[in-house]
Amino acid sequence: MPVASALALREICGETTWATLPEGAPQGAFGPRVLSLASTLVADGHTRRRKVVGVLDDVFGLDVSLSTLCEAEQIVSTAVPRVSAYLP
Repeated sequence: MPVASALALREICGETTWATLPEGAPQGAFGPRVLSLASTLVADGHTRRRKVVGVLDDVFGLDVSLSTLCEAEQIVSTAVPRVSAYLP
């Protein structure tokens, strides 16, 4: 199955055209793999955020700011239900 590596909303012929992303498209700057790796390193790995920024640059060549990393963490935390929801 083909995998989309980038989605773009473009300006064509000097005119700005507004479009919506397809259903299920990631809302942030990164896809699910980068989001899950970054969040896992911070939450489960107890890795400093500055170190995670370096790992994302080294592994994926991504130039990520600390604020973008925090936004990625927020996306994951709202997408994943709290563990307490599954406890009796």
